[in-house]
Amino acid sequence: GRPGRWSARKKESKALMIGSAIGILVVVVAVIIIMMTSGGDEPTKESTAKANSAPQAKDDKTEKADDSGAADDSGAGDGGTEGDNAQEPVKAAGEKVAAEKKPAKPKVKKEVTSKEDVFNPSESLDAIEWPDMYDAAHQAHVNELLAAIKDGGFAGTKAKRELETMGHGALVGIINTLRDINYLDSEETMFGYELNRLIESMVGLNTSYRPGEIGGEVVIEDAHWNARTVKAWQTLWDKVRDPEKYKKYIESKGK
Repeated sequence: GRPGRWSARKKESKALMIGSAIGILVVVVAVIIIMMTSGGDEPTKESTAKANSAPQAKDDKTEKADDSGAADDSGAGDGGTEGDNAQEPVKAAGEKVAAEKKPAKPKVKKEVTSKEDVFNPSESLDAIEWPDMYDAAHQAHVNELLAAIKDGGFAGTKAKRELETMGHGALVGIINTLRDINYLDSEETMFGYELNRLIESMVGLNTSYRPGEIGGEVVIEDAHWNARTVKAWQTLWDKVRDPEKYKKYIESKGK
């Protein structure tokens, strides 16, 4: 009977040891899990702190923008919805910068108060020299055609067509004729208008010439404007002096 009881006790003791070992293992695993869980909380808290600090930085920037807006008379710091009111100061600022960059337009009405103030291209501008490719006979023929335009009638209409077809070879003669016009005379002003229209049909450029009325009184502001268009045509000639450049220019204008 004793050997049987000893064997039973030995089995119970062994089972107890295994149970204790399992219990200890469970405790160790639980401790490790707790430590891992508690260790992972820190980054979460740190991340939360960083996330909370981000809006603060944004608020600082907003305040600076409001301060700068409050110092501006444009009303950029005023309250209101983020619609038209918010866009107006930006638009005003853009217009202000654009105005500063744009060159001031000639104030014709303030500059011209008498006939003596009207720009005189024949005195202020040099005549354009004909290129060597156009001889004296060509130049004389162009001048004859221009005289026909001034006289009017069917011959004048025919002369316009010939000069327009001539293109580059006619420009110098037309521009030099415009230089010599008296823009305070109504008839010569109308002749200048005909020549401006002729060049416009050739190159596709409009100077907004003001023709007035034949026999009527010339407005000195208009005379001043018309006289200054000669400058524009001389500038054009500088760009198209070479026949190839002239060809490319009129092609770019769809001519």
